[in-house]
Amino acid sequence: MDYLIFAGLFLAVIGFGGVIYCLRMAMGVRKEADQVKAKQTLQKLVAWNFGALGIATIGLMVMVIGLVF
Repeated sequence: MDYLIFAGLFLAVIGFGGVIYCLRMAMGVRKEADQVKAKQTLQKLVAWNFGALGIATIGLMVMVIGLVF
């Protein structure tokens, strides 16, 4: 089941990369002067962040399944 371990690792790395991307974007939005645009951008980032966390979680679950079986 080595392929599950590597597939899970790939998904986890992609997911954590997405979380880091969202974090960096959110830090950049803090410098935004327009509050309405900043709020809209942060609302979009919340959806991307949930998606990235979901992908990372699925990747970690696949890795555990590959390790157990």
